[in-house]
Amino acid sequence: MDALQIHLERNVKTRAMIIVYQKSTKRFVLNTLEFVYTAVKLDTKEDFVLKGFRKRNAYIAALGPMAKQLGDFGQFWRMVWQQKVEKIVMVTNFVEGEKTKCEQYWPDHGQRKLYGDIEVVCKVERLYADFIWRQLTLSKGKHNFEERNLHHLQFTAWPDKDIPDDVTSIIELRQKVNALPSTFNGPVIVHCR
Repeated sequence: MDALQIHLERNVKTRAMIIVYQKSTKRFVLNTLEFVYTAVKLDTKEDFVLKGFRKRNAYIAALGPMAKQLGDFGQFWRMVWQQKVEKIVMVTNFVEGEKTKCEQYWPDHGQRKLYGDIEVVCKVERLYADFIWRQLTLSKGKHNFEERNLHHLQFTAWPDKDIPDDVTSIIELRQKVNALPSTFNGPVIVHCR
């Protein structure tokens, strides 16, 4: 494991300070997580937590998945499966300036890829003026096979280190997200960089 985490809890109901020592960079990074009691905990032996929700029709706020933290993105897809997520909204580009903000954690259109024990297939990819809509199929299990559909919307019009001049494209994205069908009524994942 690349990082050793030391948790310093101030107030469990509102905030926690987390100091992460990264062996590869040989430095400490201090992060403050608000509302730690809403963390999404995976049902595995691995210690992996993302900030999340505790309400119906809510969302999971996450940073853009990166291989240096998640390896093959298996933990991310395990969370998607466990929480019955059917919509992911990506509000970042892969690179801003010269800095990588997020990595592609799904297969290319027409391809399939195994992430941990979850297979992801990108069946449809449609380009719109300010976003890309993808329809992914997730499957899990050899003996108790189960398949689910997931909609991935990547907002491509967010300006580098700024905010959009016009909110019309964001409103259109939100309308698209709300109009997409949902079977499980799980949370929507929204992630930035």
